[in-house]
Amino acid sequence: MIKPEIQKPKLAILTSRFPYPLEKGDKLRLYYQICYLHNFFEIDLFVIGDGDTKKEDVQQVLPYVNQLFYYRTDFFSRILQMFTGFLRGLPFQVSFFYEPNIHQRILNEFTNNPPDHIYCQLARMAKYTERTDIPKTLDYMDAFGIGMYRRASVAGFWAKWIYLKEADLMKKYEKKLLSGFDFFTIISEQDKKYILEESELQDTEIEVLPNGIDDSFFDKPDVTVRYDLVFVGNMGYLPNIEAAEFWLSRYYRCCPPK
Repeated sequence: MIKPEIQKPKLAILTSRFPYPLEKGDKLRLYYQICYLHNFFEIDLFVIGDGDTKKEDVQQVLPYVNQLFYYRTDFFSRILQMFTGFLRGLPFQVSFFYEPNIHQRILNEFTNNPPDHIYCQLARMAKYTERTDIPKTLDYMDAFGIGMYRRASVAGFWAKWIYLKEADLMKKYEKKLLSGFDFFTIISEQDKKYILEESELQDTEIEVLPNGIDDSFFDKPDVTVRYDLVFVGNMGYLPNIEAAEFWLSRYYRCCPPK
């Protein structure tokens, strides 16, 4: 007897970067989420990109998605959107990744082939989920508003003003989104606290979903050990820079070079 194939529910995933190669934290997180969610959902992946994606990188993701929609934007269009969005009170990073014509194309796809649920990675992509009543989840990942305040504390004079303005706008926007989604995830309890503080919706349930490690990546018995301490991360990201400096200072304090 042949068992009928059980149709999986359809999940639309919205992201501001193609989730491969794994050189940034948001891409690493989303790639492994897609690999896992593929077991339970038929996934349509919607990507906002600003350049070509290598064929070999696409091949790493295709086995886990049903359809891939890649919307390419150009830098000058993003800058224009960023300034017009700023006039409407939107954070720079939200406007930078948003284009109304792409939003409409995504809505058309939702109309023609509606998903059962929308998974939106990062607050910067939240505007693409507007004008639809499909149930949706937002993965904040981090509290970017407080992150901008911290960035401002070490920035130069002009950059400090920009970071402080972005911090104010992003903090308000993150709290606003608490009433715009059905479910929420975030990486840490600390960032969950920052999102909910001073909010009228402090009882909103945000599921803490920490990042993990694929330990098989380090299972390489033929590798020669050359260093006692290795820090792995995107070194263009201030928290990673500060963490590496912190551990390096502790290492040299207990194990000074000879």
